[in-house]
Amino acid sequence: MKLCTQCHAPKERSAFYKDPTSPDGLKTQCKECYCKNQMKHSKNTDRHITECHPTYHVWESMKARCDNPNEKGYKNYGGRGITVCEVWRNSFEEFEKWAIASGYLKGLTLDRRDNDGDYEPDNCRWVSWLVQAHNKRKR
Repeated sequence: MKLCTQCHAPKERSAFYKDPTSPDGLKTQCKECYCKNQMKHSKNTDRHITECHPTYHVWESMKARCDNPNEKGYKNYGGRGITVCEVWRNSFEEFEKWAIASGYLKGLTLDRRDNDGDYEPDNCRWVSWLVQAHNKRKR
């Protein structure tokens, strides 16, 4: 748990953006407060609207798991040959269009129907954490 310096609420570490310059590796404001603050003070609101959209972080995490060997989950994704389709890898806007058309709602998680398949429109869906917990590969 970590305390947000703006709303003063204790939150899980996952509620904070990463910040490699911070001693604990996280920003001091939770994601929600950070985005509200950025929107208030930014002249480039389009950029911050994109960065603060919930699917943006899903998109970033998906790419990191598949492309970055230093990412915690890489061994279970990119390390196994799981990739992100080119259209999604190169365009958040295309991923976001698919997400909305495919029923994205806050609280749902991105799930691959075939856990050995890639992140691509025909293999992905939005599901609850409970459904995703049952869709695990056999080890």
